[in-house]
Amino acid sequence: MDIELLNVQTMKQFHGRYQGHAAQNAYAENPGFGLLHYALIRNMRPEHVLCLGSRGGFIPAFCALACHDNGKGFVDFVDAGFNANHPKGWAGVGLWSSKNFNAARHFGKLADFIAVHVELSRDFCERTETQYEYIHVDADHSYEGVKDDFDIWWPRLLPGGIVAFHDATRKRIHTKLWGDIGVARFLDEIHLQRGLTVFELQFGQGLAMIQKGLSG
Repeated sequence: MDIELLNVQTMKQFHGRYQGHAAQNAYAENPGFGLLHYALIRNMRPEHVLCLGSRGGFIPAFCALACHDNGKGFVDFVDAGFNANHPKGWAGVGLWSSKNFNAARHFGKLADFIAVHVELSRDFCERTETQYEYIHVDADHSYEGVKDDFDIWWPRLLPGGIVAFHDATRKRIHTKLWGDIGVARFLDEIHLQRGLTVFELQFGQGLAMIQKGLSG
């Protein structure tokens, strides 16, 4: 894993004081959940990876790094560019707004393995027919938002593929914008109502994963 391919200065700027992915470190001595996503993608060797939402591009960058090291695969990174003052913003910094974003500058040598789409998840889904082997959900953290992203993209997840949810902690997190974060609530519901097995890591902000059955 060639950490030098990450734009460390950009990661430092947006993550040096933000521990959103299990004590990750902007310099990548401790990449937190980034290392887990990297390992899964290295082993799965997907053709298409989807990242919904990110504060500063940390997890999308690690997914692109895994594709680079695989010598195959491509990341579609979808973020509406909402900041924390927007009703659907989640601690965002407005990094992906078209007026100030340059994908090549931010992702450096990984730019050939990632594309940034500054739009809503549903809008992007309507204009693409791509199917994915790996999906990371870290966008609208309300119950309704997480449910909507899952319902939109689950049909596009290929059999055997994995969908991961950040901020899946059982610890109560309350925000001024939405009240309680709704990821864990949605995961409980989908397990009980749809019979899907949810694998959870309950440290940091929490990470949960669901693998789609080989029969679809």
